[in-house]
Amino acid sequence: MEPKTFTCPKCGAKEPLDARYCNNCGAILLSGAESAKSEGGEEPKTESEEKPKWYKNKKIIIPVIVGAILFAGGGTALYYSAKSRDTKKIAAFELGVKDSWGEVLTKSKELKDILADVSEAKDLEEVARLVPDIKDAIDKEIFDAKSLDEPGKYNGVKAKLNTALEKYKSYLDKLLEISRTPEDAKVPEDFTNLESKSQEATSAISEFQAAAAFAGDVIPKEVFDTAKIKKIIEAFQKDTKAKADAEKQAAQEAAKAADQKAAEDAVNKFMAAYKARNEAQARTYLTSAASGEHPSTEFSHADYEVASFRISDTALAGSKYKILVREYEQYIGDPSLIQVKKTFTVVKQGSNFLIDAWDFTF
Repeated sequence: MEPKTFTCPKCGAKEPLDARYCNNCGAILLSGAESAKSEGGEEPKTESEEKPKWYKNKKIIIPVIVGAILFAGGGTALYYSAKSRDTKKIAAFELGVKDSWGEVLTKSKELKDILADVSEAKDLEEVARLVPDIKDAIDKEIFDAKSLDEPGKYNGVKAKLNTALEKYKSYLDKLLEISRTPEDAKVPEDFTNLESKSQEATSAISEFQAAAAFAGDVIPKEVFDTAKIKKIIEAFQKDTKAKADAEKQAAQEAAKAADQKAAEDAVNKFMAAYKARNEAQARTYLTSAASGEHPSTEFSHADYEVASFRISDTALAGSKYKILVREYEQYIGDPSLIQVKKTFTVVKQGSNFLIDAWDFTF
């Protein structure tokens, strides 16, 4: 026996008597009996009562649900895709900064080990050998850092890295200058400059490290120990000056001794010429002995219309002799015509004259 049905007033579909909604169009249905009453003259239901709610309409709700799912899925995918790109960008930037800083740090640790072994100026040759390598590494990393794509998270890190490397390089420039020529270093001027550059470098490095803790270790503080380097240079220069002064004094004493010997030899040769009555030879040797650079005293008087005279007392230090030279200049009419008479006296130490009044006229 077939179940009793009635016709949907909206679409004409057959529905069971107890159906509340049309399975075909979704319209609100009355029961079969109520529908019959309505058809028999009862007041019909309003249109709003007959229409189902939108969220109960299968033709509407299913596409809406599907669209919402698709939209939510797409948005989620876009969100995670963007987040993934940011993560990769951050990771690439951090790796680039680490690599740049790591190269400089490795070389700087070598410098720290060398400085630890420096105890005298000649050890600075190793410092002067390594510093150019560190500077080359810095130049390379400054250039490479320019190509790093800095994410918003680390805005300013690249600039701080560049500043730290530039300041560190400036410090190394001065350190290299001092290490290459420790004898020419000016104390304290050069070390005041070096200390200033050291402070600028360590400050810039600290700022970079604060902004990029992921970069790794800081430059070892021993690299910036300017006090130790200054102490070594001061000791070196003091020792070098002492040696130079000693050498200079020795050279002066040797020259003085040679001069004294030459003067004494001249006097001895004069004595031999005098004894041999060789006037020309005696005159030559005595003039040579009296013209050396020896301490002397002098007394002179001049009357330029008539004559002038001078007495020189020249001691031959370290010798048993000294020489008195008496010079007398007389003008003969015309002032351009001068007669010069010299009298030499060779004396022992003490007051015993060997020769007195050896006279000759120019």
